[in-house]
Amino acid sequence: MEEIPIENKRILIIKKYKWVGIIGIILIIISIIGITKYQQYSNNKNYNLSISEAQKNIKEEKFSEAIKDYQTALTYKSDSSVNSKIKLCNELQSSLKEFSNGTELQNKKDYLGAYNAFKSVSPKDVKRFIIAKGKINECFNLYSSDVFLQAKDLAIKLDYQGAIDDVNLVLNIDANDEKAKELSAQYQASLQKKIEDDKRAEVEKQKKEDELAAKKKIDDARGLLKGVSLYTRSEEHTS
Repeated sequence: MEEIPIENKRILIIKKYKWVGIIGIILIIISIIGITKYQQYSNNKNYNLSISEAQKNIKEEKFSEAIKDYQTALTYKSDSSVNSKIKLCNELQSSLKEFSNGTELQNKKDYLGAYNAFKSVSPKDVKRFIIAKGKINECFNLYSSDVFLQAKDLAIKLDYQGAIDDVNLVLNIDANDEKAKELSAQYQASLQKKIEDDKRAEVEKQKKEDELAAKKKIDDARGLLKGVSLYTRSEEHTS
């Protein structure tokens, strides 16, 4: 059998290892692609699971849990829409808190506090926003009634400025409230009349005091003259 020259053997060995290297590189590339594809699949799967869990928690109004789920989803895939959903969850969570607080304050008859709480309910909170609008009107009317009763009591005591200040509390909320505007005008007129009456009374009082002072001076003068006259007569009688 003819022996292969050494030089040819070297060439064959080099070619053999070259192909082995190429095949090895190809296998590595295939492995990397496979791992990458699997990682993408795994990330997408976990992302979708986290999103589904978040949506479930939102339906149950577990907004804190939903936020955590969305944040977990972002660790698997960057998505700007998820950031928007986290922002919405925060807003809905705050809205739910304000609605609950408003309900509690209304039950405690703190109508102004309840009014402000219901005003903070978000329009995006579709479950509670319409209800909150009705509660806003209800609490405003109840608060106004309490304020008007308090103003009336002050007016009865002739504290018209206090009554005006109370009515202004309602006007600060709604400058167009007809009842408040009517009462404000009424108490303003009463206050003006009281000021004028007090001035007249003060003038009359001063006038009487002046008259009494003048009369006293006259009486004192008469008394002095009478005393002088008696003294003079006594002197004449002694002489």
